[in-house]
Amino acid sequence: MGRNFLFKLPNEIDKLMLLAAEIRQLPEYLQLDGKSRYTLDLALEEMAGNIIRYGYDVPGERIIEIGIGFDASEVTLTLRDDGKPFNPMTADPPPTGDVEERDIGGVGVYLVRSMVRSMEYRREEGRNVLTLRIGRGE
Repeated sequence: MGRNFLFKLPNEIDKLMLLAAEIRQLPEYLQLDGKSRYTLDLALEEMAGNIIRYGYDVPGERIIEIGIGFDASEVTLTLRDDGKPFNPMTADPPPTGDVEERDIGGVGVYLVRSMVRSMEYRREEGRNVLTLRIGRGE
């Protein structure tokens, strides 16, 4: 049986960076292999960052719930927010071609999708619920 953590993140990038630093100090995080740590860091920063940057039309403080579960075979990251509906599983892949000629953005979601074991999205009671499963030692 693993451990589960629940964090309440205000929709501010600075607060996201503080939360990421706090998570990196958890004993369960420190027991992860390097690839699992990197994938968790990237998934948290990309997905929560996108919610903060693009999820809300109306200014003001909102709370994003971040759940992290650690067990023997995987890490589960769940993000819940009351922003605009957005299913990252249906997002278009990033454009191909020269980097210099492309618009900025669109790569993070695709990269996270390619690195996690699974990604599930649902809209529940006016909230986005995104669950990512990260394999340990894969």
